[in-house]
Parts: sequence; structure tokens; C-alpha cells
Amino acid sequence: MYCKHCGTLIPEESVFCPECGGSLKPTASSATPTPEDCAAAPEENRPSAPTVPDPSIEAGSDFSCGAPLQAAAPVSMAEKQSPADAPAQRRRQWIIAGGCLLLALIILIPLCIHAARQKRYDAAMAMLLDGQYETAAAEFLALRDFSDAPAQYETARNHIAYDAADALRQMGDYLAAKDAFLALSNFEDALERAAECQNAYDYAAAAALRDAGQQAEAMAAFLALDDYSDAKEQARLCGFVLDYAQADALMDAGSYKEAAQLLVPLSNYNYRDSFEKLLYCNNRVAYAAAEALYQEGLFYSAQLAFKALIGFEDAEQRAEDCIQKFPKASELYHNPDFKKKSSHFKVDNRKGSFPIVYRLYTEDGTLVSTFCIPAGGKYTVKVPAGTYVIYEAGGYDWFGEKEFFGDEGYYQKVLDSDGSDTFKFRSGYILTFTMNVSESQSNLGAEAGSRDGF
Repeated sequence: MYCKHCGTLIPEESVFCPECGGSLKPTASSATPTPEDCAAAPEENRPSAPTVPDPSIEAGSDFSCGAPLQAAAPVSMAEKQSPADAPAQRRRQWIIAGGCLLLALIILIPLCIHAARQKRYDAAMAMLLDGQYETAAAEFLALRDFSDAPAQYETARNHIAYDAADALRQMGDYLAAKDAFLALSNFEDALERAAECQNAYDYAAAAALRDAGQQAEAMAAFLALDDYSDAKEQARLCGFVLDYAQADALMDAGSYKEAAQLLVPLSNYNYRDSFEKLLYCNNRVAYAAAEALYQEGLFYSAQLAFKALIGFEDAEQRAEDCIQKFPKASELYHNPDFKKKSSHFKVDNRKGSFPIVYRLYTEDGTLVSTFCIPAGGKYTVKVPAGTYVIYEAGGYDWFGEKEFFGDEGYYQKVLDSDGSDTFKFRSGYILTFTMNVSESQSNLGAEAGSRDGF
């Protein structure tokens, strides 16, 4: 049937028109249309003649509006859809397509936005890793709450602050750098860098004291830095400056031994001319020791000391001065406990080529007399009668009564013809030794000794 409102072909059982929505329920005034109604109906709404012959209708019979339809063939909605249905169908298709598109947009737009933000995030992370902290911070800030962008923004800002603090450190503004690092708290190694800045500041302060000549204060400041940089080495150098100055003052005062003690560690490090000054101080100390030996009458020892200083000042001349003039024939020492002089001991050295010295000892080792005879001379000593041991020494260089002929002389104990090392001195008798006689004429022997045992 057709809708009475819009004329659209609709199923027979329809209550409402699916196209216009009009009600199709019969009303009280509704009646079967008359032929006139059919004639008045629009052409497009009139029923068309059946296309299939109906055997109940005679050929040639006229079909009238009011005649009942007989056994009409079934007609499908698609076959009978009028041109008026096309716009509505297209509208439905557009609505469906639009819905699908809207659904796709609802799904795709967030995905695209997320992908774009992820790409921007990745680029910002690459900038952060590459050290482009300012640009990375701006990108993370623009990403707002995407992923961990706020945390990465803080990381980038900390890197910026860290670099700024390090720039202050490199410029030497250590205290400002220290405060900047402390503000970063536990970010990376900020606390360690803050401590380094404090040490660097203290180191610079110590260096300033050192350069101002305040070596003691500088040394204390460097020592307080312990293992920082080369603080220990700088403290040691400050100590060197102090020791060097003190050594100079001691040298000026003639205290060479004390100065040398200060210069020893300096010379080990080749500090300035400390080695040369140490050598000079040591020579002065040795020279003074040699002079002291000379003044004590230890001329041989003094000569050895001066010879060790050859090339230093007048040490060579002083070594020559240590050789003393040999005294004339005389007794150099006589024990006052042996006053009685009843026996005589005579030594004839008139044929000798070098001076000699004799010493008489009692058997118990008590020295009784020491006397000397120059080459070409003779001498007689008077002693109490008794038994004596006789020692003889000789040489060319004389170094006084304490060291005699030095280690270059000879020293021996005289032996009697029977090999005995004692001689009987009798009262009123003279015992005579003659030097430089032939071996066949000599009736004496000798036992080699040393200067210390003379």
C-alpha cells in the first residue's frame, strides 16, 4: 500500500510510514475510496494495471478504480521503490559513513597525538643526552605531563644549573660555585664538587699567603688541605723556604753545623742552591774541626783533616802548616816520680838521615822519659837505675809530641841481643845506642809496632 501522507510505497501491515513517520491507523471517517477518489489521486499514486494476466478477468473488460483486484502477483519493495526513496537512502548512507568516520577519528586522533608527543619526547631525550639542556628543558616543559616529562625537565634544569656552577668554578669564583653545587643537593656529584670548590678556595688562599711571603701561615693552610691536589708538596716547599732563610741566617752567624742540618733535606730535593750551601757549610765545619785539632797539638790529625779540604779556602796551606819543626836534641818529657838520675842512656844519631825519638818505660808500663835526637845529632838522658823497655820511632815529617811522625813514620820496640825486650840500667853506667851502623855491627833487634802503641 501507499502512505496516505507522502505517497511512499510501504508494507501492507505498516502502522507508521517509515519515510515521513505519519500514522496509518484507520479513522472513523475512513472509507473505501471511490472511483472518484481514485481519479482524484495523483497519477504517480494510482495503481498500475497488473502485468500478469488474470484468468478471472475477461479479455477486453475495462478495469475500474472500484473493481476488486484479483490474485495480484507479489511485488518486492526493491522493485516497487519509487524515485522519492533515493535521497533518503543516500542520507542514510552518508549518516552511516559519517559515523564510521567520526568513530575512526575518535580512535585515530588520540593515537596520532600520542605518537607525535612520543616523537617529540624522544627528540627531547636525545637533546638531553647530547648536552643540549636548554632546548631539552623547553621541549619537556611543552610536553607537560606526557610520560615522565616533568621529571626530565627537572633533570635538564639541574644540568643547566650544574654547568653554571662549574663555569663559576672555572672562573675561580669558588664560593659562589660551592653555593650553586650545594643547591643541587644530591644531583650527580654536586656535593663532592661543592667540597672541591671549598678546597680550591682554601688552596688559593694558602697560595696567596705563600706569594705574600707568609710562609709559616701558608704551610699551615696547605697542611690543613691534607691530600687535596699538591697541598702536601706546597706545604713542604713553604717549609723549605723557611728552612732556607733560617740556614742563611745561621751561616751569617757562623753556625755552619746548625745550618747544614737544615740544608740536608733541601739538598735532597735540589732546592735552589741548597746543595752548594750544604757543601760550603760542611767544609766550614770540617775546617773548624781541623783548626781545633791543630790548636790541640794533634798536628797529624789536623793535616789529614785539612788535606780532605784541598781546594777549600786555604786548606792546602794549613795542611802544610801542620808539619812542625823538629826540636833540637832534648828530653821532651821526664816523669817527676823518677827524680834520681844515676844511670845514663846515650843515643848517637850522627850518621842518621832522619830524626828519631826514644821512650823509656818501666816493666809495668810507666813512662819515665821521652827524648828526641835530630838527624846528625846525639843525646844522653839520665834516669834512675833499673829495668826498662825501650821504644824507638822515626820519620821525616814531625807532627809534635802527641802524634810524633804520624802514620807515615815507623814505630818499634828495641830488643836486646838475646831477644829480650828489657834492658838493665845500672847506676854509674852509660848505655849507648849508635844509629845507622851496618847489620854486622849491630847487636840489637826490633819488634814492629804502631803509633798508638808507642
